[in-house]
Amino acid sequence: GLQNQNIMDLIFIFHVPVFFIISGYFDKGIDISKAVVVKNFKSLLIPYFFFSIMAFSYCWISPYLHPELYYNGTLFQTFLKAFVGLFLMDDISRSYAFLPLGPVWFLVSLFWTRLLFSVCVTVWRSKRWVIIVIIAACILSVYYKRPSFFSLDSACMALPLYICGYCIKKFKVLERLQGKFLCILISIIGLLYTYFIGLLNGRVNMDATSFGSSAIMFYINAIVASFSLIMFAKTINIRSTIIGKIGASTITILGTHMAVIIVFKVLGSILF
Repeated sequence: GLQNQNIMDLIFIFHVPVFFIISGYFDKGIDISKAVVVKNFKSLLIPYFFFSIMAFSYCWISPYLHPELYYNGTLFQTFLKAFVGLFLMDDISRSYAFLPLGPVWFLVSLFWTRLLFSVCVTVWRSKRWVIIVIIAACILSVYYKRPSFFSLDSACMALPLYICGYCIKKFKVLERLQGKFLCILISIIGLLYTYFIGLLNGRVNMDATSFGSSAIMFYINAIVASFSLIMFAKTINIRSTIIGKIGASTITILGTHMAVIIVFKVLGSILF
């Protein structure tokens, strides 16, 4: 019980933040424009709606994950709740809405985060102090629990992490830290910190925009844990065509893994 709780709390410290940091690392720092909006809409929002609608269809047929979402009302009421949930965009089931495919909230949050970052890039050259205002406004808007709409709150929470990832690339932090021993040492120290001190902040959840007991501790813990994992991955230095292909298909994996889980649950109920 308590041990499982600690493990889950530990995983939540980094399991989403590291994705935003890595996404920021690979951002090219392009100014906000119509082309940027269209590109991100095609690559993130279209898959979001596609996989969500697909999930609604097969989860209704075989709702082994959250049957209470599908059978508490008429077909029209269930459809309406799912439709509202698509635009509220958080993975918390409510009396009036639910998200058919919970994990894809990340795609929408990443969409807004990229646009917010492009705005920061645009104003950086002329009014750098505005960036601090934007970041502070984003954090405060989440910290004081503004209503969730289409994952804007999660994006505000993620923006500092995204900027952190971009800065890691811009200042060539990974290139400066050479040597397998040094990378392993940093990883061990960071992960030990995460385990013994990071857990003190309590359960965090970027989907539900929960910082734990402290927003400052959340960002420190998230950055330390994520950077430690990145340094550990750097020591492994895996070069594989198969891993590259899997990495290029992460949105597909994100959008279809619920169907795989349902198949296993159906087979398990039949066999056992």
